[in-house]
Amino acid sequence: MEESLEHRVRRLERSNRRLKLLGGLLAFTAVACGSGNTAIFGLVRTEKLDIIDRSEAARISLSSSGGGQVVFHDGEGQVQLDAATLRRLIASAPSSPAAP
Repeated sequence: MEESLEHRVRRLERSNRRLKLLGGLLAFTAVACGSGNTAIFGLVRTEKLDIIDRSEAARISLSSSGGGQVVFHDGEGQVQLDAATLRRLIASAPSSPAAP
C-alpha cells in the first residue's frame, strides 16, 4: 500500500524539524565550547559520542560503527531517526519540487 502524500509530507516535516533541532544544538554547542573557561584541543577523536539529557539518557548518538551513524532517541530511549532511515527518505524524495 502506498503512503498518502499528506502522511509523507507530515513525516518529512517532522524529520526536517529534527534536523533543524540538531543544527541548532550543534551551533549552540560550538558557541558554548568556544566561550568561557574551556580547553582548546586541536583534535578530539572518539568512536562514539552520546549527547545526553539531565537524566543521562542518550538523546543523540554519533558513532563510527557501520560506516558512521547519527541516531536520535526519544525520552524512552527508542530510536526516532537514524542515518539509514534518513538516507531512505532522501532517496525517495522527488528530485525537484512539484509545480503549484
